[in-house]
Amino acid sequence: DFSNGGVLLDAGNTLLGDINLNGIPFDVGDPVVLVRYLVYGVPLNQQQLLNSDVNQDGYWATLADLMYIIMHIQEEGSPPFAEPDPQTEVAKVTISDQPAVTSFSLSSQTETGGLLFVFKGTNLVSETIKLSPEIQDMELYTRQKGDEFRMMIISTEGRYISPGDKSLFTLEGEGNFDSVEIFVSDGEGNLVGVKTIHKQSLTLPRAYSLSQNYPNPFNPVTTIRFKVKDGGSKVPLPITLKIYNILGQLVKTLMDEEKLPGTYQVVWDGKDQNKEEVSSGIYFYKLKASDYVETKKMILLK
Repeated sequence: DFSNGGVLLDAGNTLLGDINLNGIPFDVGDPVVLVRYLVYGVPLNQQQLLNSDVNQDGYWATLADLMYIIMHIQEEGSPPFAEPDPQTEVAKVTISDQPAVTSFSLSSQTETGGLLFVFKGTNLVSETIKLSPEIQDMELYTRQKGDEFRMMIISTEGRYISPGDKSLFTLEGEGNFDSVEIFVSDGEGNLVGVKTIHKQSLTLPRAYSLSQNYPNPFNPVTTIRFKVKDGGSKVPLPITLKIYNILGQLVKTLMDEEKLPGTYQVVWDGKDQNKEEVSSGIYFYKLKASDYVETKKMILLK
């Protein structure tokens, strides 16, 4: 028995997690809409309220629902399939590569409520991320899951990234990413189009390095990256990259040639010198460049 109340009935249209009503549950715009409701009191309609009870506790649009949405997006969600409204503004994200540092910047004509980056790569950990002073008021959520690394920039206190050109963050260290998907929400929770500009630095590596192969374990193809340092000379240097089995026997020579300073990658297709497929197991790849020698382990799983 109650008075002065009401009952919200589900008409069968509920799509849990779709707070911005774009038909995509758990995209980066959904928590932005919920933050606007919780912090600024921007009203939600009945469908948005029904869709907001993501933790299924019977109470819609709560702080618990907000945190559930954020964690779910980081854990899995459906952002890789999120398509922005073609009528929305386009945000430009610039990726600039420097030796051991990759910087990200944003150019947008509207307020930005949230960003989600989905990286595929190796050795990407949250300790290497440094937010720029321009977005220090925002919060950073990260999640490493296998060869996928997700990071979301959002504020649960209703702060936004103002329009204009803004530096976002840097990734430091020798970690590599082979691809990145970027999703941007404006200040009202609408997904906006993203134009990615990738700038390669002309600066040459200052040290030799051999990165972990990607993916690892792999079947049957994997990529190996390495850097040849700039010694102040334009003379090519002899480089060898070889694969060995667990017994120390040579399986295949991937590279035996002279290379100028720079960053390189080589693909191994899991075949030996005779072009026959090798068996599952542990293998080692060894890079020799001048006086630099390094060996790393990789696993082939079939």
